[in-house]
Amino acid sequence: MNKLIGRFYPPDLPEHMPANSKWLPGAGSGVWFHLSSNENMAKSTYRIRRYNPAGELECDRNFVLEGTIRFDPDQPYEFSYISHCQQCHIIQKGEEFTFNYIFNEAVAS
Repeated sequence: MNKLIGRFYPPDLPEHMPANSKWLPGAGSGVWFHLSSNENMAKSTYRIRRYNPAGELECDRNFVLEGTIRFDPDQPYEFSYISHCQQCHIIQKGEEFTFNYIFNEAVAS
């Protein structure tokens, strides 16, 4: 069981990470994702950060929601495959949402 923690089962959430971070399990290693609205940009734009199991930041980027389907970040959701630093997939209420990295957009701290 212990060897599956950090892969299929989430490790303890590192203290410095946002409490609402989501775990996405993986065969080699799982990852943490954190999604937040980006107040400085359009409503369909979100800041997504990806962390390794130890909580080290791997990428911090702005993403835009593909299509016209409404995603509600205040409702339960889970990250799904394939999600990485270029594109993320999220499942909410049985709907799949695709978020694409916005090239040349700086992330506001």
